[in-house]
Amino acid sequence: MSIPTNRLLTRIGLRHFRLAVAVAERKSILKAADALNVSQPTATKLLQDLEYELGSPLFVRTNRGVEPNALGEAFVRHGRLLLAQAEHAAQEVADLATGAAGRVVVGTLLSASLELLPGAILSLKRERPNVMVKVVEGANDRLLPMLRRADVDLIVGRLSEGADRHDIDVLPLYSEGVTIVARGQHPLVTKGVARLEELVGQEWVLPPAETTLRLQLEAAFREVALPAPRVALESVSLLTNVRILGQSDFLGILPTLVAQHEITAFGLAAIPIQLASIPGAVGISVRKETRLAPAAAAMVDHLQKTAARLYSARQPRLKAELGARSPPMADIEVP
Repeated sequence: MSIPTNRLLTRIGLRHFRLAVAVAERKSILKAADALNVSQPTATKLLQDLEYELGSPLFVRTNRGVEPNALGEAFVRHGRLLLAQAEHAAQEVADLATGAAGRVVVGTLLSASLELLPGAILSLKRERPNVMVKVVEGANDRLLPMLRRADVDLIVGRLSEGADRHDIDVLPLYSEGVTIVARGQHPLVTKGVARLEELVGQEWVLPPAETTLRLQLEAAFREVALPAPRVALESVSLLTNVRILGQSDFLGILPTLVAQHEITAFGLAAIPIQLASIPGAVGISVRKETRLAPAAAAMVDHLQKTAARLYSARQPRLKAELGARSPPMADIEVP
């Protein structure tokens, strides 16, 4: 007589498979009970219940101890597979719950791409090697909608300003200025000290109009009653921009830390003009009132630690900048 499969699925559990495997491996119900930390009567009753549900014994007694019969061998074989899969599932769930595994999608702006984000990712992977990190590059006009749709878990880079932040919480990390750059032999470089007025007639390589850096640069020109820079190329591709700057007389603007690296790597030079009016808070943005998943929370933690290690000297300036902002920025809540 066949046994309904759905009945077996409801009556037989992992404890039955665990006991059958233990008995087969130890050839003794007593030793199996000890291994499972249960009494022998409990183990015997559990085995009897299992054999009743199957309608057949699983083990026979021999002079070598308790041995599985043909049905028992099949049950034990499947039991080993099920127990291994259950262990893997339990470990994966535990890892996901604690952030030891999982996936985090990070949107990155230019200012974070050189040192901060790579350092934080390496630190995270050393601590939690099973966490998979996906990096999405772009400007805020692309990344903020992705953050709102939960296509990215967080954004790291220069913090955006304005009314588009009403549903975004941020965690400032450090302050970074900007540097105007050009090829090393650009006339404004060889001349020495320049004035902002001299840059009006120049053509620029700039990020798109919606980006924070572009808006701030244009505001700096307006503050001294100058027209906005003339844009020859709009791009957020660092490699493309520095290549073009190095082979033309265009001007560009980069976060200072990025500029310092590219000046060394690509033969660019800084135009000696201070743009003190441009604030430079770099930080993390997340959706407001959203509890981060453990892997994303771990990413935030490593971003904070990496920023503290690399840029601790910039914290006083950041505090002064943020004190003048309105409205104030809220801290991110992480588990």
